[in-house]
Amino acid sequence: MAEKVATGGHTGHQFAKALAVFSILLGATELIWPSGFTAVLGLQGLESLFMVWGLREIVAGIGIFAMARYRAGWLWFRAVGDVLDILTVLYDFAGPNPPVTSIVIALIMLVLVTVIDVWCANGLTQQRAMAHESDQYRDRGGLPGGRVR
Repeated sequence: MAEKVATGGHTGHQFAKALAVFSILLGATELIWPSGFTAVLGLQGLESLFMVWGLREIVAGIGIFAMARYRAGWLWFRAVGDVLDILTVLYDFAGPNPPVTSIVIALIMLVLVTVIDVWCANGLTQQRAMAHESDQYRDRGGLPGGRVR
């Protein structure tokens, strides 16, 4: 089972689906209640940006569910979005009187989610690469000259 997780097998796909649910729920919350996020982080005035980030989360979640063949790509999309989120939160440090505790908590959560996204995307990417590599050798018999027909 540990091997399946490491290579992104069935467990990797299940984990990706859980991240998709998380992404859709987070995105919906950002779309519906952007002022809650901006108030906690001290980023008032950036509600529209949080709504765009919410839309991005929803699109990524739907992509992970709807396009199983490209699931790793959608997880990489999430990871890039996580970096944008981190940069947005870091931007808050430049402002006057930033809410340091809220920013640190948000950064810790964002870094953890980014690590999980990258881990899962990497596992699924490796699994796809291994499957593609084995397809290249499917017609060979292991003896010089290949399979006799």
